[in-house]
Amino acid sequence: MARTMLVIGNGFDLKCGLESSFAQYLDSDYYKSSSDKVKKTFEYVREELNGTGQHVDNHRQLYDLFEDNEISFWDYYFAIPHIFKFSNIVLWHDFETKLHTLINNARHWTSLLGGSGEYYDISSADWKNSMAIISTINEMKVVRNCILHEYMRHFGIEFNDAAFGLMKELKEFEKKFGNYIAEQQSVNKDYATKAESLINTLLGKDHQLAYVSTFNYSDIKCIAPSNCDIWHVNGNTDRPIFGIDLSESTPASSKWYSFTKTYRRLELEGNAEFLPQNKEYTRVVVFGHSLTEQDYSFFYALFNRLNLSDSRRLKNGTTIEFMYSGYEGKPADEARHDTIENVLKLLQSYNKDVLDEKNFHLMDILYCNGILRVVEVP
Repeated sequence: MARTMLVIGNGFDLKCGLESSFAQYLDSDYYKSSSDKVKKTFEYVREELNGTGQHVDNHRQLYDLFEDNEISFWDYYFAIPHIFKFSNIVLWHDFETKLHTLINNARHWTSLLGGSGEYYDISSADWKNSMAIISTINEMKVVRNCILHEYMRHFGIEFNDAAFGLMKELKEFEKKFGNYIAEQQSVNKDYATKAESLINTLLGKDHQLAYVSTFNYSDIKCIAPSNCDIWHVNGNTDRPIFGIDLSESTPASSKWYSFTKTYRRLELEGNAEFLPQNKEYTRVVVFGHSLTEQDYSFFYALFNRLNLSDSRRLKNGTTIEFMYSGYEGKPADEARHDTIENVLKLLQSYNKDVLDEKNFHLMDILYCNGILRVVEVP
């Protein structure tokens, strides 16, 4: 009986009927009040920048909207592109990519304050500059960045030292999302039954569930066996964390390094649910995960754990199975193609980082020896 480690991502919860994607959160009734206020702020600034506004209050109305504790910097940053459909967030990978884009640009804000950078950087998107170019550059992005610039200025968040202030707001933003997931799980009475059935399907016959690494915030303690440890890789509904991958950052990023997932996970230390366990297993099943570069550090460590770089050291019967399923808007054959392509990219990066080989043979070796499998879940 193979001891199995199960790695699950958002696709697991979605298949179980939980509306847990970030896009669903932004479109939910739970978020509607915040969404309406974001829209109101956006329309106010757009009218003012276009010269069609009727306000002569030195933007007092805008600052009053900023003072609403329900709305933060991150609501404006993430919700505006989604609400006004100029940059939709479909997958969690899209969310993390947008977060990485901001953090990557923020490292250079200090050097851009002199005006040498592109306008799209928030540091140069003040009211005067925005009014001057509103008709010549993507209007939606100009309005959004002007709002973010004015928000930071209003609350005294310095562009050359913004990491602390934005992290503080990010933690509040995370809590709100955690509450949403908890509510979703409480109203979805079928979730536990569907999740248990799906886990059994992923395990198959004659396999023992030894360990679960979940990238989801939902609670599955009631589903997994009592002797099975669960690692909430990115926190749970009480303490969710959003972040960028360590491989996407560098120590030179100084305070912005605190936005990496590894740093955020270390902050959760003290609770066993948030700590990886040194478990023995010879089979890994990955399901519902986007397998993108935003989680490369996790898979790099997993591949090392399995000794994938040296097939001679693999334990007898070791396999790593990437399972997929079709979903709304993505038939099974396309999902399979995406899964294979993303596994290929992960192994190419690992091959380069660990084996440092000019030629890429790792995927062939793993597949031909029955170690690597790609399996459809009905």
